[in-house]
Amino acid sequence: METCCQIDRMLPDIGRYLARLGLPVPGQNVRLFLVDNIYTHFEREENAQDLRGKLEDDLVRIHAVTADATSRSLVIMNESFNSTTADDAVQLSAAILKSLIERDLICVCVTFLDEIASLSKTIVSMVSTVDPNQNDVRTYKVLRRPSDGRVYAASVAHKYQVTGADIRRRLGAAPREGVIAS
Repeated sequence: METCCQIDRMLPDIGRYLARLGLPVPGQNVRLFLVDNIYTHFEREENAQDLRGKLEDDLVRIHAVTADATSRSLVIMNESFNSTTADDAVQLSAAILKSLIERDLICVCVTFLDEIASLSKTIVSMVSTVDPNQNDVRTYKVLRRPSDGRVYAASVAHKYQVTGADIRRRLGAAPREGVIAS
């Protein structure tokens, strides 16, 4: 996904042009689809000028994507709807993805929500891997396989002792010398 986006951002149309000519583009074992347009839905900061909250902004922006995209378009979604609860994010993402699937669009959806990967037989699950001996070390390999629930962020939180349990334990502990308890 990053290569696809980088080629498109740095050299608009050149990556696709090279692919159309049959010339090499960056990557290993890569197949590029010839698309009419690339639409993205990435997290954005709240904009105080438009008086919308993050969730409303996400919905307005994804609506524009789904309205404009054709069956030859590529849609890239990255952690969509993370401003809401995980259950709501699953429901919203599922509704959007089902509408994209019905229209036979190509979509790359980056998410930590395991339920999304099993939404349809047309969805291919790709998993970013970590070192099996050290859960807090990324391998930067992405494999085609079902999600195994191993989350890199959880490993890092555990390593630096900032998990929910770590924080609750510290909040419940007696204040350290020189620290004023509130």
